[in-house]
Amino acid sequence: MADELQTLDVVEAPHGRPPRRRERVLAGALVVVGLLGLAVPVVNAHLERQEYASLVACVRQGQAAVSDAETRLSAIRDYVAPALFSVNSDRVRQGMLDLVSSSARSVRPAVSEALASCRAVPARRWHHGIASARATYISYLAAHDAFYAVAENDGSAAFGRVVAPSPGLVRQRVLAAAPTTGARAAARAALDAQ
Repeated sequence: MADELQTLDVVEAPHGRPPRRRERVLAGALVVVGLLGLAVPVVNAHLERQEYASLVACVRQGQAAVSDAETRLSAIRDYVAPALFSVNSDRVRQGMLDLVSSSARSVRPAVSEALASCRAVPARRWHHGIASARATYISYLAAHDAFYAVAENDGSAAFGRVVAPSPGLVRQRVLAAAPTTGARAAARAALDAQ
């Protein structure tokens, strides 16, 4: 019995002090937690800057595609419109609408590609500004893509208008999502260059 008590005293360590091994494990765990506490914000900021740069690149690609599509489609619409509404022949009118459809068909792939590119841009849930700007821009491009999809099958639809978030709102959300002042200035310069 006395031997058992001595063994217990040795296990608990003299003077109520925990064994050294526990101290080392605890100290190591605290160091790891401290390093993670320092590393997580740095890594998160890096990821946020990468996501924003990808978003700005996607917006530039999308704006170029939409601008080109609108320019090309409006040129054929403006060319065809006077004759379209003054000609009496259904066959001639349909031929003109087919020209408009053909134009919509030729510009849609660039808009669809930009839409797919923007959908592939990562936006983590906790990067709310980037996720919101991305969602707004995707809805903007999706509306344009849908408009050209309808117009490529029905040329008369090209004389309607695209129902999408306004370009001003899109720009505002993209700039507001910038993680740093420098990123916002770079994005503004990139968007103004369009």
